Amino acid sequence: MDRVEARLAELGLELPGPRKPVANYVPAVQVGNLLFVS
Repeated sequence: MDRVEARLAELGLELPGPRKPVANYVPAVQVGNLLFVS
């Protein structure tokens, strides 16, 4: 990953930070004995 960041810096590029979620997301839902994850 350092090589990627170094190359971006050489090119004068900067990646934006992560955005805040636009909604509340449920990471998992249990239905009976099944667990659905996202």
